[in-house]
Amino acid sequence: MIVNVIDTFPRVLANLPPSVAATFATSSRIKVKTVARPRSASRVGLSFTGVGFEVTNVLGQKLPDWLPAPPMVDLPQLGLGVQRQIFQVTDDVDPRDAESNPSYFDIRYLDDNFLVISQGSPGGTFAAVKVDDLAE
Repeated sequence: MIVNVIDTFPRVLANLPPSVAATFATSSRIKVKTVARPRSASRVGLSFTGVGFEVTNVLGQKLPDWLPAPPMVDLPQLGLGVQRQIFQVTDDVDPRDAESNPSYFDIRYLDDNFLVISQGSPGGTFAAVKVDDLAE
């Protein structure tokens, strides 16, 4: 199980002086829950199972801790038969591992706390640092 945490903020604030930008800063956090499975020694297939969204700051003010955390929403999962049709593979092929399935990344570097990956689609190379408490 992987929880990818994506923090967002308006890019226009980067053009302002830091003291001014802090006054207007509004940010949010998107969490995407994923189940990973090996496709090969360096390729990891992904199945997206849930998503969550929360606002973390509004106009430079952190939201109070007493507010309940928004729930993760489970994403509907398609059966293997439907996936075989979508990815156009035969019954003897697991569609989650099909070459036509774009839900994967390739591992370029990995240790206990650091991961560098390349995505197939839309593409790009990304570095990630393990932080246990953000997934909660």
